[in-house]
Amino acid sequence: MGKEKGAAADGAKKEEKEPKVPKARVKESYDGETTDAAVVAASRLMHMCSHLKADDILGYIYQIALHFIALTLSFVFAFIWFQDLEKRQDPWERASVNFMKEVLDFSEMQGLALSNITAGANYSAANVTAATYTLGYCSQVANNFFWLHILFLSVFMGTVIQRMFKLIHRLYVIVLLPVDDFKKWEGYEALGEAAEQKDDFTYSMRNWNGDRNKTDHMNVIMKICTVLFIILPDILFTVCAMYTGVKLFSVSTGSPYALAKQALKATFLLKFPKLYYTIFTSHNMKIYLVNGEYWIPKTKEEVDEDKEQEEEEKDLEDSEKLTGWDMWYSWGSFFVIIILGFGLSILWVYIKEAPKNELEAACNAYRLSPAAMAYPSTTWTGTTSEFPAALPTWTSANFIQKVFYVPRS
Repeated sequence: MGKEKGAAADGAKKEEKEPKVPKARVKESYDGETTDAAVVAASRLMHMCSHLKADDILGYIYQIALHFIALTLSFVFAFIWFQDLEKRQDPWERASVNFMKEVLDFSEMQGLALSNITAGANYSAANVTAATYTLGYCSQVANNFFWLHILFLSVFMGTVIQRMFKLIHRLYVIVLLPVDDFKKWEGYEALGEAAEQKDDFTYSMRNWNGDRNKTDHMNVIMKICTVLFIILPDILFTVCAMYTGVKLFSVSTGSPYALAKQALKATFLLKFPKLYYTIFTSHNMKIYLVNGEYWIPKTKEEVDEDKEQEEEEKDLEDSEKLTGWDMWYSWGSFFVIIILGFGLSILWVYIKEAPKNELEAACNAYRLSPAAMAYPSTTWTGTTSEFPAALPTWTSANFIQKVFYVPRS
């Protein structure tokens, strides 16, 4: 009996001496986009001379190339779209708006409606052109849907901010990744020896074991290349897509349906890298990434500190310590995205779209002026036939009609 107890004690001591796989300091699942696939491929290519075969090397190189192609095509599409939006934005720029406001002031001073100028034979071609130009854009801006505009823009801004947070976190994880495999760390050498005896093969695209598909280290040169050529271009694309999206909202007037369609178009631009991943990523790479993760282990010192902290917390009534990250992942990130999204939308609308808002106010003031009222009225009270697309001011009676009204062409 005593011998059995002694043997059990010796076994327990041996188990204590044998190093265990450390707990994770950072544990983050891969995302289904070309960005994460390219980062994982770069980390695996570090082992091309020792562990990988030709099909693995070509597969990882293809994945990095796919990321470049996806971002390049997305940039080109966003640039072409942006150029078109820039031309459509011209009427809402400061110089153009100031010109239209001067035309409205001239019309009010003369006591003539803009339509009288366009139809009159006693006015110069320049005056007729100016009146026609102003009348057309006053008709458009009459259906600006200001707060609905801000609502859709806030959702889009929230999507951009969420994507930017993810990329910044990826940047943080890559910088934090250890240079060497943790099996070479002090206190974990025995794990490395055991792995060599088992001849574990963990870097091939055909290794679909989720427990071994971890990105847990990366050398300095590969970190620099990954940050410069994979993460930063994606951040720049996100900024470019955001600016293109807000430009799209800036030129959007008309019905709520049209505004909703523009919101979907703007959000679709941010989904390009994910679409390229879904369609063009190789079969093995997709399976390889499903159960994989970024995994940064704790050092022996951090493990010892955790043990000391756990012992101290045992003496406290509340053993669970609340940290800032707990609050961030439970509700903090949600509120930050809402506040930033809504705040940036308000700033954009009130600062960058200030000329458009001023034109809307000037056109509304003109519609109520004696000059505009002198023009024959149509069915809707207070609205002249100069503005067939414009509904009267919001009231409890016409709220539904105002929201769901589609202007006539």
